[in-house]
Amino acid sequence: MLLSELSNCVPSSETVETEIKTKELVQAINHWLGALPKDDRVLFLRRYWFGDAVKHLAKECATSPNKLAGRLYRLRQNLKKALEMEEISL
Repeated sequence: MLLSELSNCVPSSETVETEIKTKELVQAINHWLGALPKDDRVLFLRRYWFGDAVKHLAKECATSPNKLAGRLYRLRQNLKKALEMEEISL
C-alpha cells in the first residue's frame, strides 16, 4: 500500500523489454502447465504457487517426501527443457 503511494514519484524499473519477456515467460509456463496431466499440474501449482510443504503434499499423495521431491525435480527439469525449446533464457 505504501509503495503504491510512491509510484508517481519513483520511476518504474520495468522496461518494455522486460515486460515482453515476462509475458512470453508466463505464456510458455501456462502452455507447459496446460499440457501436464492434471495431478502433475495440481502438484506443481500447490508446491510452487501456493508454497505447500513437500512433507504435507507427500502425505496427501500417500507417498514419501523423497519420492515426491524426485517427482517435483523431474517436473522442474521438464519445465526447463520446455523453456529452452521456446528459447527463453533464465
